[in-house]
Amino acid sequence: MQFPRIRTSNCSGHPADNLGSGVPSKFLRLPASRLFLALWPGGGELDAVAKVQQSLPWPATARLTPRENIHITLHFIGQMPRGRLPELIGAFAVASRPVQLTFDRTELWGRGLVALTASHTPAALLDLHAALSETLVRSGLPVDSRPYLPHITLARNAGRSASFLMRAPEPLEVKWRTSGHVFVESAGGRYNVISRY
Repeated sequence: MQFPRIRTSNCSGHPADNLGSGVPSKFLRLPASRLFLALWPGGGELDAVAKVQQSLPWPATARLTPRENIHITLHFIGQMPRGRLPELIGAFAVASRPVQLTFDRTELWGRGLVALTASHTPAALLDLHAALSETLVRSGLPVDSRPYLPHITLARNAGRSASFLMRAPEPLEVKWRTSGHVFVESAGGRYNVISRY
């Protein structure tokens, strides 16, 4: 499937914005923090996720995902030299259709991670994931071979028993609508959007 290229729009205020225009080459040679591609939420999605988080009777050990870190991972890239960022910012500019997801299942995964998952993954999201996979391969970067499972991480360190998930006072559901993806850097526990598409 061929996807037309589209223009990128970088977020102001981030160190990686406007790379290549007056950025010292010394900065570009520094190793980057963890990089990933994701769907980014709007205010409505963040409010819906917060409502789900607040409705669950969490064990004392659970660490809830901060509001500013809520996202849906498309591809985890990992670390690489900052010098490649200008190339990748352009490479990840693949076109996509609007995505509408309904997260309607709460699951306990390994190491106490609690995730919201969807009963159905729309074709538009699978197409975007596949197009970005092709871009990663062309760029010489690894791609996870496991089937793609979109999810929202609600919390970590929630223990091994999922019994508390059964005590939710009402059915849990988050509707997520988006019309683009983002390229993100993870540094010091904070997520910084390098570029929006």
